Formats: sequence, structure tokens, C-alpha cells
Amino acid sequence: MLHYTHQDGLTKPCPRCNKVSDRVLTAKLRRGEGIVYHCPSCDLGFLDGKAFDVKAFYESEYRKSVSHKADHAATHAQEMFDIYSRFQSQRLKHILPYISAETELLELGSSSGQFLHHLQGKTQRLCAIELDLDCCDFMAQNFEFEISSDFFSDSPFADQTFDIVCSFQVLEHTPDPVAFLKDVHTALKPGGRAFIEVPNLYDPLLNTWKVPSYNQFYYHAEHLFYFSQKSLKQACLDAGFHEEAMQICFTQDYNLLNHLHWIMNDGPQGTCEIGLSDIKIDGQDPDLSLWLTNQLSALNEAYIKKLQETGQTSNLLIELVKEQ
Repeated sequence: MLHYTHQDGLTKPCPRCNKVSDRVLTAKLRRGEGIVYHCPSCDLGFLDGKAFDVKAFYESEYRKSVSHKADHAATHAQEMFDIYSRFQSQRLKHILPYISAETELLELGSSSGQFLHHLQGKTQRLCAIELDLDCCDFMAQNFEFEISSDFFSDSPFADQTFDIVCSFQVLEHTPDPVAFLKDVHTALKPGGRAFIEVPNLYDPLLNTWKVPSYNQFYYHAEHLFYFSQKSLKQACLDAGFHEEAMQICFTQDYNLLNHLHWIMNDGPQGTCEIGLSDIKIDGQDPDLSLWLTNQLSALNEAYIKKLQETGQTSNLLIELVKEQ
């Protein structure tokens, strides 16, 4: 169940259905200023915040304030690659079955190439669109991807089609998600597959455990939309995909110990690495350490399975197939 904050007199029309909503999810963001509303009809969260030039912001400003560190320190492409390239197994699990030596793949929002580099040598083409110029330089220096720093419609890939188009944690940043998904549809060959991942509006730390400080941690000015299963599917339908050719997967990246830390301490762990890694407990007694690691790992698997069954994972991954 979503948690609303009482704000007298605040209303905003939903950008999808235009129905006026007074359901305020938060008026205090982790970064920036704005109010996040919820449209019960669309089951969509949306930000009423200050307008900004999206391309200019992500070219140079975004990574100055957004980081894997809890203290919000600036980060850079090499550091992002070193951290996040280690935690791509869930995405690869979904996509690798469709990869062959003939595959042509485009990723929209490639960051520093932490996902794409796992596919090197496995495909015919790997193409990347990334607005962050530092990340583009890093990928150009370290990999053999085809890279563009323009929006899809202005890129060299605009008149090409691909077997697979993927985008992870990007759609929520876009001013017009349906237009973005229409680009995905355009970029796919007939029968091609898209994999789109977004944060889940029904994140368990928000909606089940209701950790007070997580509410402010979760919402921030760079996320213009917050999707549920319903609103994500509807955006894909509006973009031209067929309902029978889409499948939602509930995916969880952070582990049980991360959630327990939030619940008990009302705050994040020092870096994302602890919560994203496999659980391992080290102590002076190897047998006891191994026993506790195994017990916690098994409980972690059961916990994630329960989150998936109840639709409360941290992320949603939708798989889309373009009509033949």
C-alpha cells in the first residue's frame, strides 16, 4: 500500500490521463526540489518539479551529484564501471538466451558500459547511446562499441534496426516515456526483443516496511516518473507494443542484509556494494562463519522469492517483442 503525505491544497493533473490528483507521495526529495504525486487511475507516480535541459544536464552535471556512495560524493566513469560491472547477472540471465554471434544489440543509456562489456565477443554488433560525455569517452577508450552521445532520433542508429534493444534504469528519467518507448519500438527488427528496467513504485522498503528515511532516499529530482506494473505496461501499449507480447519480471537487486540495515538503522549502508553482493559472513571460527553464511543466503533466496511473488521487488523488468 502506498503511503501519502498530507498536503492541503496541492493538486496536479496526471501527465498520462489528465485526471487531477491530490495524492502526494512526498514533498521532500533526496536531491532537488519538487513534489511527487500519485495518480490512482494510472497507478503512476510523477514529479512536479523544476524543468531542465535533459541533454545538457546528463552530458556533464548528473554524475556530480549522483553516486553509489551514501554521502552523495561525485563519481566518474571508471569508478562506476569498477563497481557496477560486477552486478549484472540478473540482466544477463534474461538476455543471454537470445544472444548469438549474429545479434545486433543497442543499449539506450549505457552509462560506462558495465552491462555491454559482458557481451563482447558474443554478438555481431554492440551499440551504445549515452548522454554522459565522460562515460562516452571511457567506453571509446576501453571498448569497441559503436557509441553516440545523442538522443536516438538524432543518432547514427535512428535509421537502423536491432535484434535486441535494452535500457536499464533510464525510462524514469525521460520527460516523455511513451516517446522513448516508441523509439525502442522503431529501433527493433520485426520479432526483435526489448528489455526495459525501471525502479518499482511498490518497493518493499517504501510500502511494506515503511522505513521513514527511505521515503526521502527513494524520491529525487532526476526521476520524473515512478512506474508500477500497471503503468509500465500501459506506457508500452501506448508506444505500439501488444499486450500478449509483453512480460513483467519482478527483480530484486539489494539483499536481505541491506533491507535489515534500513529497517533497524533507518538509513543506508555506506556503499551500494555491500547490499548488492552475495552474503558472506567472516569470523574467527570458519565452520560457524560458513554455517551462518549458508543460513543467511538461503533466507535471502526465500525472501527475494516472496518479494517476487507479491510484486514488491525493487525493480521491474519488462520484456517486449515487436510484432512480425
